[in-house]
Amino acid sequence: MLHALARRHANFTYRVTLTRAGEAPTGWCLGRIPDWLGKELPDLSAWQVLAAGPPTFVDACVVKARALGAPPDLTDSFTPTVDH
Repeated sequence: MLHALARRHANFTYRVTLTRAGEAPTGWCLGRIPDWLGKELPDLSAWQVLAAGPPTFVDACVVKARALGAPPDLTDSFTPTVDH
């Protein structure tokens, strides 16, 4: 679905990231997002950034994105629920 969105909308992009040790396939990013984000996109002032995932992951991404100039209003996080 993300690939289809990127084909349809020139202003939409996404990065597939392998955060664990290993070799990332061609076109993927490797490592923790806050560690590589500034190298890939050093100025996020003209971008809208959506960070979604577990709260500690989102918090780290948001801190880095804001440090790179991203607007502060588009973040989301979730905590997985446990069925009892």
